[in-house]
Amino acid sequence: MRGAGARLSIEAPLVTYPDHALAEVSLQWGEEGEEVVEIGWEVAPRKYGEEGPHLLVHRFLHGRACGDECALQPWSARLRAGMPLGAWTGAELAVGWLLWEGRAWAWADGEWLGYFDLSTSGPTPGRAMVAQWFGEVFFLQPPPRVSMGNGRAPQDPRAATISTVCDVPEEAAGCVVRSTRFPRVTRPESYRIDIAGPGALRYGGPGESDDPGLRPRPPPSSASGETPPATGR
Repeated sequence: MRGAGARLSIEAPLVTYPDHALAEVSLQWGEEGEEVVEIGWEVAPRKYGEEGPHLLVHRFLHGRACGDECALQPWSARLRAGMPLGAWTGAELAVGWLLWEGRAWAWADGEWLGYFDLSTSGPTPGRAMVAQWFGEVFFLQPPPRVSMGNGRAPQDPRAATISTVCDVPEEAAGCVVRSTRFPRVTRPESYRIDIAGPGALRYGGPGESDDPGLRPRPPPSSASGETPPATGR
């Protein structure tokens, strides 16, 4: 494929430093699939200095996160990588990628956002091997207590959504919605997905509770004769 896209509901889950939550569309190519571009929304207080959603645009180069040296070359006069999306919360944002003439072009809200120049990292790709559409959380201390999406379970009609999931075939002029994808959940005890029709899904959840669900045995009652003797220790 030459590209991929989707409509992401913009959410503002409760996330504390240094954790993050996001949803994105990504493309991968290269012999080991180590070349990756990502676009979506992200709540990351450590990165942005506040707890609202921001426009995520990122690149992995040779399997490693690439920062300022791989900055997106801006194109849009209205939108920019990293911009706050708080005003979009609860609405949908169309985002995606297109590989074209040695560049990975990002689009958002119906216009070209900018591009990554791929000519400096080796042979320029004409197509991608893999496209992915997903929600993600990062946490340091297990179990995960970070809300994915908007924190609602996908069975809830108000849960976060990824819709119009599509890819751009090599010979096609547009992004094609297909009836079959390959859904995958990496931690089903904490987060789930629910297919909501062709090219659409709800996803997320609140994570795991601080309460492990264990209850101690009731203390012994003196009336039942189970009171342990005092030992002074």
